[in-house]
Amino acid sequence: MASRGQNVVSQNHRGGAVRVQSLLPKPQATSKYGERKSRPALDNISNLVPAPPTNDGKPINRPITRGFGAKLLANAQTAAAVPGSKKSGSDQAKEVKKQVNLGPAPRKATCVTKPTIKKKESNDQAVQKRVDQRPIAKKTTTNVAKAPALQKKEGKKVMQNSRSDPSVGKVTVPMKPIRKPEYSRRREVHTLTSVLSTRSRVACGIKEKARKEVQIEDIDAADINNQLAAVEYIEAIYSYYKQVEDTYRPNDYVSRQTDANPRRRTILMDWIIEVHHRFKLRPETLYLTVYIIDRYLSLEEKLVPKTELQLVGICAMLIASKYEEIWAPQVDDLIEISNYAYERAAILEKEKQVLNKLDWYLTVPTLYMFLVRFIKAARADKEMENMVYFLAELGLLEHSLIKYSPSMVAASCVYVARCTLGKSPIWTPTLVHHTHYAAPQLCECAQILVNARLAAPHSKLIAVQNKYSHEEFGKVALYQSDVSPSSTSTAFASCSSSCGNSS
Repeated sequence: MASRGQNVVSQNHRGGAVRVQSLLPKPQATSKYGERKSRPALDNISNLVPAPPTNDGKPINRPITRGFGAKLLANAQTAAAVPGSKKSGSDQAKEVKKQVNLGPAPRKATCVTKPTIKKKESNDQAVQKRVDQRPIAKKTTTNVAKAPALQKKEGKKVMQNSRSDPSVGKVTVPMKPIRKPEYSRRREVHTLTSVLSTRSRVACGIKEKARKEVQIEDIDAADINNQLAAVEYIEAIYSYYKQVEDTYRPNDYVSRQTDANPRRRTILMDWIIEVHHRFKLRPETLYLTVYIIDRYLSLEEKLVPKTELQLVGICAMLIASKYEEIWAPQVDDLIEISNYAYERAAILEKEKQVLNKLDWYLTVPTLYMFLVRFIKAARADKEMENMVYFLAELGLLEHSLIKYSPSMVAASCVYVARCTLGKSPIWTPTLVHHTHYAAPQLCECAQILVNARLAAPHSKLIAVQNKYSHEEFGKVALYQSDVSPSSTSTAFASCSSSCGNSS
């Protein structure tokens, strides 16, 4: 503080006047030559430009903006059209444009040379060439001139081209004929599923038929969103079943297995059906059990004594249960239900013999596989479904049905069930398509089923009759109808006229 106070009042000690430094004028800024620079005037702020003189030489009293300059330029061009003016319109417009300076803001100087006259002419020619090569719009206007008849015959049309020389005004453009695409431009996508389905149909010999012509119903339309139904592969699967059903089918073994005569076989099958119903096993297990029994007796070269027929039936049910069921019956349960006729070691040893004789091959098309498909093709209700299964299990007791393929027996069961319940028509084109059998082809096999059904109430083997007399199966065994062996001939004759003789 002492030093600052000393600087302020330094003259007081000398007896001079007091002078504050902040009130003193600052020294003027000088250039390198010692003179003061003059600051530019602030008259040209915003977009104002100096006022140029008018055409008469009188000054303009208002500042010229860009809009006012454009107005002056327009007035000068208008005055050029008035006769008697001293200067031409182009000269006046150039003068006003030069004075007003309406061009864009100047850019920074770059090293660009001014084009010569020859170069400018070549640039104009290149621009005109690019303009001429542009495709002409196909927009139709009212100024299109009518082409001569000769040009119409040659397939040409005349259009006005605004880009071309105005002296010409019209150009002739060849008219291309419009063709409709013969196919969709959208690319057809082949999925892996469709490719495999097509190849499977070709390999199995399935031909696509026109379903509209023969009025065949699409029985899989309701299950198209059900992945477990395998709608895309179902036709190929059953075509394969149809091909291999005779490969592993059992044959008539009565001539070789003398102890396994038709009567003893019927007793064994009736007992198997009763055990199956008591254990509440799946239907697949029952039909696979019957197949294993018949297949083993067909392949066994040695004589199977009558004392071992029940043992073969127990082992066949044990194998089928392990193959089809989630919870298969235990060996002790089978021993108990057979009244302890066999020991545990004998059952397990016989099980190995049966599997070795069948080469451990159990994936075969049984009667049940075809029944499920044909019931669906018949659009069967619950009553008809129970009737079909009732006839099929009666067919298991019949030794004479071994000579028929499983698909024919299944189709015959559906046919007899429709005759019994009075369905009309008895055999439809949809059933012909899916079963590959016409009505006359089922006559002989269906006659055996009709005889078995008529004899069931009077038979001593009542396992099937009692099973389908319960409310659970709709009591279809007690159904009374006029179906008899003689009435089936009339039914076949009426059905064959509608379905034809071809499969």
